[in-house]
Amino acid sequence: MQTKQSVDLLIYSLTIFHRQACVFHVNVVEAESSNYWRNFLSKSSHKDEVCESQCASKKHNSKKYYRHIRLLNGLLFSMKSFCKRLIPNVTNDQDGFISYTTELYKLYCFETLSGHKFILMVHPSINYGNELLRQLYSTIYLENVIKSPEYNYGSLIDNQLFESSLGSFFKQYIQEMS
Repeated sequence: MQTKQSVDLLIYSLTIFHRQACVFHVNVVEAESSNYWRNFLSKSSHKDEVCESQCASKKHNSKKYYRHIRLLNGLLFSMKSFCKRLIPNVTNDQDGFISYTTELYKLYCFETLSGHKFILMVHPSINYGNELLRQLYSTIYLENVIKSPEYNYGSLIDNQLFESSLGSFFKQYIQEMS
């Protein structure tokens, strides 16, 4: 069982891509569990095509954000390609790539048939991030984003209900871990 202090930092970020565009990104890193979801250190929804100069008006460090999203997208493409070449007969929807681990974080990727990629960066001790992403997709994303009459398929996600449900989802997960 993990201590309360270590539980606070289990989930680092969530990014959602639709095809090649980032439609949602949030860093979920905060030191105090009582304020766990109250503040996002950075919350942004930008298309990849948005140039760096257009991002400059945003509150977060836009050049750093833009590079981070581009690198993450390139990394996913490269990892999927690498896995396909290693195991050419893979037939599942994941193309053989589900996660990878470093000393500092573990990255999970869940891809839907509709072209959405859910990327979760977590503490390396988390071993069930893919199940978390599947649950997030089937319960929160489908109900609050896809079924929303205001949502245009493939557009940026700017949905308060989705964000609050996401916050509750992660809070519940954190409570279960402690």
